[in-house]
Amino acid sequence: MLLSNKVAIITGAAGALGREAVRVFLDEGARIAACDTMDVPMDAMGLSAEARHRCMPVRYDVTTARGAADLTAHALREFRQVDALLNIVGGWKGGLPLHETPVEEWEGMLTLNLTSAFLCSRAVLAHMLERKSGRIVNISSRTAVVPAPRQAAYSAAKAGVIALTRTLAEEVKASGINVNCVLPSILDTEANRKAFPKADYGNWVKPADLARVLAFLVSEGSSQITGAAIPVYGKA
Repeated sequence: MLLSNKVAIITGAAGALGREAVRVFLDEGARIAACDTMDVPMDAMGLSAEARHRCMPVRYDVTTARGAADLTAHALREFRQVDALLNIVGGWKGGLPLHETPVEEWEGMLTLNLTSAFLCSRAVLAHMLERKSGRIVNISSRTAVVPAPRQAAYSAAKAGVIALTRTLAEEVKASGINVNCVLPSILDTEANRKAFPKADYGNWVKPADLARVLAFLVSEGSSQITGAAIPVYGKA
């Protein structure tokens, strides 16, 4: 299997992409610390008993330094190693022009999408640097490079994710640690279908397909890829 003997921390594990990442990583043999601020719906995910045994659901708020540090410490106590970090936690808020955007929305988008990735990466790096091995994968967005109106805070946060990814990749490239990010277009989720009822959902990226890209970036096959911002646009 692609990820046999690998241990991954997956944040945002209760969301649409997070759940699919958990499924795919378990299918590929990984052990997982599946983190969210709400319960990860293990009973609804159709996992085998053996797969559930390899998945540890935990609740931490990784938008805080304490939450990110405690998550890493918990994973290390349970699994003794962390091979990969998937910074999936994030979200979208927008709809107003810049001059009407509340400061709270700006700060919230940066905290949720960018600061969380910084804090979790910082928390796992001491362990990865000691082992001289690791993978960190962040979630940016197509809007980071092809901005759309009325979502300045979200677009800026996701652009920051690319800069964070490339900067960290340069810092640790001699230490056996690869850092990459993916840039999905709109994902085919229940929430997005409700928001865009007239869209052609067949053109959207399926969360399971994106999760398989994430699995590859954690696998040994991606050893020569670091500092990349990889478009995953589907047909949208």
